[in-house]
Amino acid sequence: MKVCRFCNQENDDSAVFCKHCRRHLVTGIKGGAKPHRMWPLWVLLIVVVVWGIGALINQVQNPSQSGSASNSEKCGPEDTDAAAIADTLLEEWKDGNSGGGAWEDGIPMKKLFNVTEWKRLDAVYPVKNKTNASAWTFRVQSTTQGGIAITQTWNVWVEQSGSANVNLPRPCKVYDITEAQ
Repeated sequence: MKVCRFCNQENDDSAVFCKHCRRHLVTGIKGGAKPHRMWPLWVLLIVVVVWGIGALINQVQNPSQSGSASNSEKCGPEDTDAAAIADTLLEEWKDGNSGGGAWEDGIPMKKLFNVTEWKRLDAVYPVKNKTNASAWTFRVQSTTQGGIAITQTWNVWVEQSGSANVNLPRPCKVYDITEAQ
């Protein structure tokens, strides 16, 4: 005979549920129901929802720290990708490279000679009647082709690239560099 641990009544050895209190003789669940094993899924769902809400709150509170901007602001002054491509161009020049990966396809590349130091100052917007564009102002220490050391302020003009894979967002690319006024 099996003794129910809940009501201390005796049951047949073949019994699965107590005939007196109707609890499962092993798990103690009442009414013959199977044990509830969905709790890990509920915990996972709650964690995902809380994480999503946290990410949304962070996006609302810190929109400029969220990486790429929305399509309407792509490559504008608030887009970190636009700042990064302008920084990349100056860093490539400082390393003695052409900076070709930063330039828009089909645009003739310009180059400052022997960049030794640079600092991004600010962004200018709107840009030459273009949407999805920005101009980043830099103070650049370099030398002329003749070897004379100079410090000048330059605008690096960035816009959303016209060429990209159809399934991917179009990246920001440099399309001009001009001496700042």
